[in-house]
Amino acid sequence: MQQQKQAFAEVIESSIVQATGLCWDWAQLPTLCALIKIHQPPYTLFGCITNIKTGTNDPLRQPFAYQKTEAELRQEQPQIFAFLQTSFNIQILGYQKHGSSISYLLPPQPAKLHGFISYATEEEYRLFFNNPEFLNLFFLQNDTGIDQDELLLALLRNLKEVLGIDPVFIQNLCAYHSSMNRIDYKDLKRFMQRIQQFFDTK
Repeated sequence: MQQQKQAFAEVIESSIVQATGLCWDWAQLPTLCALIKIHQPPYTLFGCITNIKTGTNDPLRQPFAYQKTEAELRQEQPQIFAFLQTSFNIQILGYQKHGSSISYLLPPQPAKLHGFISYATEEEYRLFFNNPEFLNLFFLQNDTGIDQDELLLALLRNLKEVLGIDPVFIQNLCAYHSSMNRIDYKDLKRFMQRIQQFFDTK
């Protein structure tokens, strides 16, 4: 019961490297590149949200522009919200077996269908991202259509909001990213300039 209270979605499709989650409440939109966990004893799978999609689950009932606010629509045509849903892609980044340290490897098994999905705690964020090896799986596969650098920027923004990371953390992470993906100096400098926006924005 406690696990269900903390969860906000469940697995509706899964492979050893990725999973698709469906939100229980379509209007409670998840955050891009948030760290999530899927608990399935004896393992806890960790993953990153790499894309989010909101739409209808009925091909015959497509959303229409009514030129009304959500409050007006809920009062006048509440039935249209019954067909809306929000789904998201998850890139598996590692797993933890009960009582052991985090493994930045593909899990022994894919996420189980209908497994509950919840956000990682701040402590789990700190523990998981303490090691840059998560980037190995972060860049393993990306069929979302979003550039990988954009996803990494979203992840860093999310980490800054959750953990308050400093420039040293970002420099170390970018150095690992650069060596792993053979990024040249000019591209890395451009990437670091974009990251600076996080610290310039209050």
